[in-house]
Amino acid sequence: MMNMKRHHRILAALLCALMVLGAGACGKSSDDSSSASSSEASGTQSSSPDSASSDLAFPLTGEGETLTYYAAFGGNNLMTGYAESELYKELEARTNVHIEFESPSGDVQQAFQLRITSDSLPDIMENVIGYYTGGLQGLINDEYAIRLNDLVSQYAPDYQRLLDEHEDFRKDATLDSGDIGAFYMCAYDYTETKLEDPWAGLKVRSDWLTECDLKVPTTIEELTNVLRTFKEKKGASAPMSGFPAYEQYYDFILGAWNISHSFFQRDGKVDYGPITEEFKEYILQMKSWYDEGLLDKEYLTRDSAGIDVLIGQDQVGVFQDTEIPEVAEVQQAIPFPALEKGATRALGMSQSAARDGVYAAFITTSCKNPELATKWLNYAYSREGALLFNYGIEGTTYTLDSNGDPQYTDLVTVEGVEDAKWWSYCNGYYSRINGPMLKWFDAIPSYHIESNPARENGEVWATGISYETQLPNLTLSMEDSQRLSTIMADIDTYVEEQNHRFIMGLNSMDDYDAFVAQIKSYGIDEAIELYQKALDAYNAR
Repeated sequence: MMNMKRHHRILAALLCALMVLGAGACGKSSDDSSSASSSEASGTQSSSPDSASSDLAFPLTGEGETLTYYAAFGGNNLMTGYAESELYKELEARTNVHIEFESPSGDVQQAFQLRITSDSLPDIMENVIGYYTGGLQGLINDEYAIRLNDLVSQYAPDYQRLLDEHEDFRKDATLDSGDIGAFYMCAYDYTETKLEDPWAGLKVRSDWLTECDLKVPTTIEELTNVLRTFKEKKGASAPMSGFPAYEQYYDFILGAWNISHSFFQRDGKVDYGPITEEFKEYILQMKSWYDEGLLDKEYLTRDSAGIDVLIGQDQVGVFQDTEIPEVAEVQQAIPFPALEKGATRALGMSQSAARDGVYAAFITTSCKNPELATKWLNYAYSREGALLFNYGIEGTTYTLDSNGDPQYTDLVTVEGVEDAKWWSYCNGYYSRINGPMLKWFDAIPSYHIESNPARENGEVWATGISYETQLPNLTLSMEDSQRLSTIMADIDTYVEEQNHRFIMGLNSMDDYDAFVAQIKSYGIDEAIELYQKALDAYNAR
């Protein structure tokens, strides 16, 4: 999601123009992340015999020992900090290792940058890699984080197994230097490689489709016809709204051209979406919808509350998502539109196996017992550990069925339990939704309901989607990262503003070549070269 201050500046500029026309003991960091998705409950946890349990002996230590752990606490209705977590109490009972948590307050990034200068760091630090200039390699080079290669091979058999069995996870979790510097969230199961389904997408008023004798649109042309019909026959003043004020939603439509609003790859070559001919075609399509009144004329300024009001007033037929009761029973997920029937579409909204590093934990150079820390972190990648981190405590939050698959108890199942409570259960109290762990997609309780809209929506939005254009978990040197930030500071703001100006007709399409030339003058070709260098290094891992 874009920087909101920048967003407000752009809004102000565009509004002025419209008026003129009159119309992020020890530790360091982590990289990236996101959520869970659908899979059938059976099969995801059925590991092969040799991977069914950890090779380590438990408890991990004969005498109770303590490790210090740095991790932000995002809040939970059932606890005031991880020290109260039933998950970590159970983990201590199994491992005989007590965890003393340190959770920063206020600005997490600023807190980390102050903490990293301390003489004594916590033993383990989670989810902070992105806050350090130079990333994980910089943390290792600057002697904040420990190189884990030998420790993992000796004391983390389950994590090592995942690295050995899944080539792309190994590449994501290994630096260009060959260093293993952190335990990353591994979004794999033991039997298949699967990315998370999209967690957001387009929806349509299914009752309007029926009343207008329309089919679910699957192409840009069909979507245009649906929007036009909604305007003419349903009197919709904004047939499509809630799009695309934020960057991540550009790809809902832009994916039809198999490019991205930012950097992407095709055939191993990095490119930047806004300077491609396909992006111009996308802008022309959006402008056409805007000019015809098919795209909300106030899409850029209308907030989510305003969109909900408009939907509730029967003025919108295609939108992102809403929980308002007026359309709860008639909103239907639709596939991301393609240019042609059956064609694949690129989409940037998913997650790599390593979650791009956000959910990762590293062991700091202050740690006096890195062997124990490695063993402890490894547990979350074993079957028993993954069951605990994903499903909670057997007999309390889940039981195993006759196939050995976990099934939630009535304590956690969503039927009759308000969302806030089951979210609290799974957000650190009994289990975790994300973190340095082996992540199972179907562990979120809502996916265990026979008829589950979230799961069903994700399956629809995943139809025909290709992730081949996504860039993997790349590592840029400190110098390259700083240079890239300098280049993109001006480009990001300029591109975003000009995109909307073209769509709204504030810029003539005759000026599009000049728009591309301006991006190039800001240094986009050098930025592409920096990403290409990083991609080549990644592919060589």
